[in-house]
Amino acid sequence: MSSIDEVSRIAIWREHVKKEGALVMRTEFSLSHPNRLQGIPEKPNKVDPRVQVNEEATLAATTKLNDLSQTKDTHLLPFQKYKTPQTTSQQYGWVQEQLMKPRNRFTYGKGQCDVTTYADHYYAMSGRSPYASGAASALGPGS
Repeated sequence: MSSIDEVSRIAIWREHVKKEGALVMRTEFSLSHPNRLQGIPEKPNKVDPRVQVNEEATLAATTKLNDLSQTKDTHLLPFQKYKTPQTTSQQYGWVQEQLMKPRNRFTYGKGQCDVTTYADHYYAMSGRSPYASGAASALGPGS
């Protein structure tokens, strides 16, 4: 037998219904952590042949995805991404351009005298060097 009388049992039941009614029933769809959402693509063989692919819409969608992406500038250096240094460590070496142009003091171009010019023209014409011996030149160029 129950030690609780009928009036107390009804009062407990009313309190229970009141607490349950105070809870908010959320029936609309929501994501608890949208940052952790992983997209699941459609099956590869599910294609609607009536849908026409529009290049402009594809380009607009790709541009929007690139704008929203957080990893769009990972290949760029900090001075290419930002106008000013973001940290004190970036202040060193922020200006990447050379202050003075290097001098070509010890750079010598390839010069040719009349003998080497003659040898180059002779090789282009006959396919063998004018200074090669007869046996080696009979095999052809590069021998």
